[in-house]
Amino acid sequence: METAASLDIVRENKFEVKKYEKSNKLITGKFNMSKFEQDIMAYCLTVIRGRHFSEVEMERGISVKLSVREIRNEILDGTERKSIYEDLVRVSEKLQSQTIMIESLDETRKDKNEFVLFPLVKTCAYKNGEFIMTFHENVSPLIVNNQKYFTILDFTTLKSLNSNYAKRIYELLKMKSFTMQDGQYEWEVSVIDLKLTIGIIDGEKDKVKKILEKYKNNPEEMERQINLLDEGMSSTDKKKKRQVHKFKEWRDFRKYVIEVARKEMLASCEKGISDIAFDYETITKGKKVIGIKFIIYEGALYKLRHEAEPKQMSMFDVSDVIESISPDGKIDYEDVAKILEDKGVRPKSDYSP
Repeated sequence: METAASLDIVRENKFEVKKYEKSNKLITGKFNMSKFEQDIMAYCLTVIRGRHFSEVEMERGISVKLSVREIRNEILDGTERKSIYEDLVRVSEKLQSQTIMIESLDETRKDKNEFVLFPLVKTCAYKNGEFIMTFHENVSPLIVNNQKYFTILDFTTLKSLNSNYAKRIYELLKMKSFTMQDGQYEWEVSVIDLKLTIGIIDGEKDKVKKILEKYKNNPEEMERQINLLDEGMSSTDKKKKRQVHKFKEWRDFRKYVIEVARKEMLASCEKGISDIAFDYETITKGKKVIGIKFIIYEGALYKLRHEAEPKQMSMFDVSDVIESISPDGKIDYEDVAKILEDKGVRPKSDYSP
């Protein structure tokens, strides 16, 4: 959703708006991509936006050509790389091995739930200074505007985010915020569904697929069975990202995924780039966090609200400060107060009523 205020901010900061369209099925598809892979794919979608494709092209799979100069300037911000060729080899290998799981869920008939799994990219090639990527034919209908449900996203916003998980969360929140009223929208999602969607849980592994199918109506047992797959894994394998389930504990998932995404989108919003920002609340069952309620705000309004309020820290920020100075749980409140003061956070009594 764009407002005159948000467009004025973009013009003032001279950020070029590059829109791309993406099927909601593809946005909610379960996969994990690196930052570079997501940026390349999103930029390709800006290139093909508004173009007409014949039935033959759709059946063969849509192809996009990018020059090395274009990749360097538009995706890498002019950064000089030792070898873009080697970067493209690596990203091509990842993209061609990437599969997408698209689910069709029937809330009234659990036995009617279905999914289809297919490759994202058919071929990647580099020739005469051009990188050519051909999407799989099953993906073609999901990346051009000939389907009923799709979302318009902003490439400049996506590229401003440094975390690959933040990029995925941005697209999900943007998709959910299309019915935003008065600059705000709320969306609730279970933790395990979010982890599967953004790739925290590796849904591409055969053992995981079997667990997802067997325990699709029992999220708690599903998570327990998935966690068992990582038992006994060496630290070397973890460093090589062979874990099935990263950030198992809510504390880690919040700190390294949700909070990173929140802060990156807020920073992007404050620069006049991001068109949305968010806060969130937890949904619990007993002492366990089982879901998240995202409160999504239109970017320009959130920026104005954030600037108008006295600087405060969320309970999550404060817990991180406490943990950083007192990992053993013995809290020195004078040290905590000093750190908060250094961050510009004033005691509540200093606020104007």
